[in-house]
Amino acid sequence: MTELDRMILLMRRGMGISKEIAKLISNLFKKLTRAINLNKPIAENIAEINKIFKDIDLSDDIAGKLLAVSGATVKIYSDLTPIKPTKALINRSLNKVMPDSNQTIKQGIERTENLTKTSVINYTHQAHDNGWTNKELGAALKTTEAQTVRHVQTIANTAVSAAANQTKTELFKANGIDRVIYTATLDGRTSDFCMSMDGKVFDIDDAPSIPAHYNCRSTTVPLMEGENANDVMNELLPRPNVTAKDYNKEDGDYSLKGGMSQSKNYETWLKKQPAYYQKDIIGVKASKEFRDGKPLKDVIKTSPITEDYLNKALN
Repeated sequence: MTELDRMILLMRRGMGISKEIAKLISNLFKKLTRAINLNKPIAENIAEINKIFKDIDLSDDIAGKLLAVSGATVKIYSDLTPIKPTKALINRSLNKVMPDSNQTIKQGIERTENLTKTSVINYTHQAHDNGWTNKELGAALKTTEAQTVRHVQTIANTAVSAAANQTKTELFKANGIDRVIYTATLDGRTSDFCMSMDGKVFDIDDAPSIPAHYNCRSTTVPLMEGENANDVMNELLPRPNVTAKDYNKEDGDYSLKGGMSQSKNYETWLKKQPAYYQKDIIGVKASKEFRDGKPLKDVIKTSPITEDYLNKALN
């Protein structure tokens, strides 16, 4: 099984979990709609809302579903001695700081829960103050539900990546693999951080945590003892990519819909793209400097964290 096959399998698993989490949110709002009654005093409704939110634990719900992702990750590396997926492993993945966002996934979950609860309480106060009907309040809560679903699906997709990559890291280390290659996605949505890291070789303990940010699609490829990084990158070719002709701004889900590329890293891939696509990806000034011969890392914004990881790279 190739690394691309593994990546696609895990993406599909992630889509399934994202849908399951969306159902949990839908059920939460059904419960809220049934519990809030504008014929009751405002204090009783707020108490009901607080009770319902106290009884939910999105972090625990998501963590429970991620055990399946961890198990699937171990299975697709069938040539390695397996490790046992555990809740402790999942918790480690949810509590790792994402280097390009300086936040943990668990913090993102808690923030979403708090924002959702605040929005529901605010709408309930508005309803009491302005004489809304229960039906009008229900319609307002639908807006909050839609926003929460979008946020939670982003978190769920990112959490799947975190669980898979934490499992890979611990699996690789258990099998004596001490180097990895950072591999990003070749398209116009890739972050500056992941552009900079693509194709870089790291000691496994020095590699950036993946996901690097929300909706991160990067991964790592193991570098076995005695293997040459260049040879391994050659084996990954061709890589999926989305070129200018495949790109459609109206379509928010265009990853892996393009063709295949022989480029070994993001920089060599970007050099092959037309000027207008380069401009769309990295900006007018940066794209001109890039075409004039400046290295990618010198034309895109690099934070101190990015520079630190670039200094840790072995190539």
